[in-house]
Amino acid sequence: MREFLYKAFTPDRTVKMGTLFSIDQKSAVQELHGQNLSLISLTEKKSFSKKTFLSGPGKYALFCRQWSSLITAGIPLTETLSLMAHHMKQKDRHLLLSLQKNIQSGESLTESLEKCGSFPSLFTVMIHTGETSGTLSEQLLLLSDYYEKENQFRKKIFSSLAYPSFLLLFLLLMMIIASLLILPAFETLFQSLRIPLPYATRILLAAGVFTGTHGLHIIFLSSASAGAAAAFFMTESGKKNRDRFLFSIPLCRRILSIQFCRMLSSFLESGKPVSDSLRDMENFLPNRYLKQSISQIRKNINSGQDLSESIKNSNIHDFFLERMTALGSESGQLPFFLTQCALIMEEKTEDTLNRCKVMAEPVMILITGCLIGFFVFSIIMPVLDMTSSGFM
Repeated sequence: MREFLYKAFTPDRTVKMGTLFSIDQKSAVQELHGQNLSLISLTEKKSFSKKTFLSGPGKYALFCRQWSSLITAGIPLTETLSLMAHHMKQKDRHLLLSLQKNIQSGESLTESLEKCGSFPSLFTVMIHTGETSGTLSEQLLLLSDYYEKENQFRKKIFSSLAYPSFLLLFLLLMMIIASLLILPAFETLFQSLRIPLPYATRILLAAGVFTGTHGLHIIFLSSASAGAAAAFFMTESGKKNRDRFLFSIPLCRRILSIQFCRMLSSFLESGKPVSDSLRDMENFLPNRYLKQSISQIRKNINSGQDLSESIKNSNIHDFFLERMTALGSESGQLPFFLTQCALIMEEKTEDTLNRCKVMAEPVMILITGCLIGFFVFSIIMPVLDMTSSGFM
């Protein structure tokens, strides 16, 4: 949930100011209009010192599972928070005890989570669903399953990319050390001996001299370029261009489709209608281009189309997802089919990453070996020429 500051006229034309928690700005405006308030201004409250509860989906999965077990055992809600806080780190313990204090003062669990502002929006919405329907323990288990699958998928991606990334960083580090420390020493030696140098050695020494002379300029320009790119991608236009580019990459689009299936399945299992689930998903998924597609899917569903037809007419363009949603809708088991769709696409993604890893590893090793061989050859050849000339 996001916190908004508003100023509005009441029906008797007096000015009212206050704060409001809502999923997005549009929902906040609708809620204020529902209170018969005429909006003057509405701004989102920014908090730069906000503490985040836990870190990573793996910890959230364990937290939700443990909390669900305590609630299922019949322990009062405030007591469960006290028990959970006992083995937490100091920052997280403070947040849970703050929740406990707010609930004891009369607030609902959802209101306390929104007021705290340190929990993910998906977590808050699912807790709200469980609190209002009396199925808090079940919603926590759904959240645990969601975060556990998300954590496992992230680990698979990381393990597939770790070794090639390490080789690339090692190669870059080796080239920097050679250019700044090793080559200048050999360049001084060869100049003092005044021996003819092969072209490979000249190229290597020229690269070393250029790096040593203009190293600070290179670092400055690289940092400035990275900073400018980061500043651009922080703007709304930059974020849209970045998300559109990522969505155009088949592998990234498949990963986003997996998130779409898993999140929609979780919402449907919690009892939310398809249209309401899609509306909430627009605020949680990270890619803006995918959000636009979900918004179009929701509009098509509200106009009478079924889910599979709406996906087909959107920018997602995934035939397998279309067929699985069609089969799920026909059988009345849409959440199950979406979960299976996510699992199958995860396996395909893992297989693709593994094949890329298998191809990338020997290529990176070959490139590393060639560069090391070129470096050694460029340095050794003049020494060998000098030695052979001395013996002649």
